[in-house]
Amino acid sequence: MKKIIYKDGKDIRIDQFISNNTLYSRSQASKLINKGLVKKNGSPVSRSSEKIIRNDEIKISELISNTSIRPIKLNLNIKYEDEDLIVLSKDEGIIVHPSETYNGPTLVSGIIEKYPEISDVGEAQRPGIVHRLDKETSGLMVIAKNPKSYNDLKLKFKNRKVTKEYIAIVNGPIKNKGIIEAPIGRHPTNKIKRALVENGKAAYTSYEKIGENNDISMVKVNILTGRTHQIRVHLSSIGCPVVGDNLYSKTENKIPRLFLHSIRIKFNHPSNNKEVEIQDNIPKEFLDLIELKEIDE
Repeated sequence: MKKIIYKDGKDIRIDQFISNNTLYSRSQASKLINKGLVKKNGSPVSRSSEKIIRNDEIKISELISNTSIRPIKLNLNIKYEDEDLIVLSKDEGIIVHPSETYNGPTLVSGIIEKYPEISDVGEAQRPGIVHRLDKETSGLMVIAKNPKSYNDLKLKFKNRKVTKEYIAIVNGPIKNKGIIEAPIGRHPTNKIKRALVENGKAAYTSYEKIGENNDISMVKVNILTGRTHQIRVHLSSIGCPVVGDNLYSKTENKIPRLFLHSIRIKFNHPSNNKEVEIQDNIPKEFLDLIELKEIDE
């Protein structure tokens, strides 16, 4: 149970207050409220839009899912490890953690099989997880090994203190470099998709072309924000969807995977504040697809 006294003088929505003062996102705050796990001055909060005022006392209970995580042996591709954290390269096609709609094998299943001590770090259904990649995206992820590093890294990602770089292969002609700054929100008719929406969350993506062959290009992509499907939505919005993206491409792809890979990550270490920078290799299937002998990295 977490207790917070609101000291500001300005009225604020309770879901926004929780997001601003805890490690929960605004959507997670709404889920806590809907489950009856948030109280204001001793009474359960019924709406995410409910306002709080100065000196209101907010109590938040942890959201515990009934879903159990089954340890499963996976071939984890560890790129860096110390007593506080792990950086690994996730394979394409693996879901990071279980959810209310999926309870099959996940990356978390493999992590707790190899590191059972991580089971109690962070949220119950996503132990050690401080950020995530889509199921279809491969590449580097940071995993926290203890509560101190979990809290520190979670805040770094939330406050945009982590450099995240991706490699993508895209369809169509693309400029040598560019910046896409357009808000992203839920798609108006498809609950799985995201879209550019006027009242969406701010999203910033920059890209640089590093190779091309016929009608496809390899680009290096950096994101300042981390919205759901951000790179896929932004690149599709300029007419250059990621190869293999059946969700955001106008034409159906028969290519068996999404060609998006988290290739570099940089942050300050939670214990000593020294810079940690991990670089992954460009996957072989990316090089095979574009058939380039030299890549300008």
